[in-house]
Amino acid sequence: MSDKALKNFFGKDRGVEWFKREGGIVWPKKVEEAYWRYFTNARVPIYLEFMIDLKNKIKKIADGPQISINWDQYTPLIEWFPCTPHLVKDPNYDLYCFTYRDILHSNSMTMEQPWLDEAKQDESVYVQHIDEC
Repeated sequence: MSDKALKNFFGKDRGVEWFKREGGIVWPKKVEEAYWRYFTNARVPIYLEFMIDLKNKIKKIADGPQISINWDQYTPLIEWFPCTPHLVKDPNYDLYCFTYRDILHSNSMTMEQPWLDEAKQDESVYVQHIDEC
């Protein structure tokens, strides 16, 4: 089924075997196409005041049953925090596996992450790598 789907989207010569051999399809993109939001004339909030209230409300709920939460992430200033895979230092685990949605990502939790933006590009045309699971 995968072979038929790939041939349907990429041509009769580009099935599973072609992608295993070649790895994927790439094409040059202008900076404006790859990072389109950078060029959007819009205001982007950098201070999220609602996070202060949200932290206090969740803290009241979590304190009763003694739920442990990393409170550092409830800051009104936008900041980057490494996720669990980034904290692993074992060289046997040197790959990241991630999934992504359409350009909306997942509401506000993944906005402005260049890694996901690059992976997204145009999933109807771009295939990074196909391999057997």
